[in-house]
Amino acid sequence: MEKLDRRILTQIQSSFPVVSEPYKEIATRLHIDGKQIIADIKRLKKDKIIRRIGAIFDSRQLGYSSTLIAAKTDPAKEAQVAEFVNKFNEVTHNYGREDDYNLWFTLIAESEEKIAMILSKISALKAVQDIRNLPAKNLFKVRVEFDFEASSSCTVDSNIKDVAQFELLDKDTKLIRLLQENLPLTQKPFCTIAKKLGLSEAQVLKRVNDWLDVGVIRRLGAVVNHHQAGISANGMVVWQVPASKVKKTGETMACFKEVTHCYERPTFPGWKYNLYTMVHGKNRKACQEIANQISKKVHIKDYKVIFSNKQYKKTSMKYFA
Repeated sequence: MEKLDRRILTQIQSSFPVVSEPYKEIATRLHIDGKQIIADIKRLKKDKIIRRIGAIFDSRQLGYSSTLIAAKTDPAKEAQVAEFVNKFNEVTHNYGREDDYNLWFTLIAESEEKIAMILSKISALKAVQDIRNLPAKNLFKVRVEFDFEASSSCTVDSNIKDVAQFELLDKDTKLIRLLQENLPLTQKPFCTIAKKLGLSEAQVLKRVNDWLDVGVIRRLGAVVNHHQAGISANGMVVWQVPASKVKKTGETMACFKEVTHCYERPTFPGWKYNLYTMVHGKNRKACQEIANQISKKVHIKDYKVIFSNKQYKKTSMKYFA
């Protein structure tokens, strides 16, 4: 990518301004023309480097339940199982990974009961040999952002806030439905949204800023296709950490800018790993090196990097659909 493209991408991921004319504000920061910025963003979307520009919500504060699922399948039928799993709208990400547990997917649903129902259907498949539900016990970091002006890495701020289900009004759910789609590429995108809802632009701007303040919206900005942007490898690093050291270790791991996710999850028979970090790099060697650096910093040697070898599904959750 050209230097200007890198500057634009870095700006619109984490510093997207919630103001009347956000694209004009970004253009001012970058010292470029206000019309040019919209044209450049349209090009980056056409080139599939930007997946969308919109809100990333905290599912917990919206009353949803989320979890990570590890499935051990017949390797010869992995793709068939993945195809069945992908039919559930509640599945947002689904990857084939290089491990005995070779299929890993995320589930976000309105209730724990809905998750259990979906898992019972998947478990009934003959090709599924074992399946494990691994909900997060502690969250230390969830922030997928990349700094394209320096090294391929994400910001340090974890953006994790206290969980308290937010009281939503009917107009709020309608606003959420629009914000989780693509923000209009117009000079006044929030005004465009406000008109659809019969609200004023000021009302929408205030609500969005309020949600950002309390963490209902984790982030508002561009979701980048990092593969298209040159960050081709990602590794799920699983760690065995003594229970007494989990909190401090998780917080330290979260400070690595290359780490986009850091969770504590339950163990199960035959699976001793309780801390999970997602790392991204230009290649597998870079991911291995990041894991090695983390290992030395936290003094944990029992870990492994599980690379994905197939992306079966990657989409954003549609709340209140």
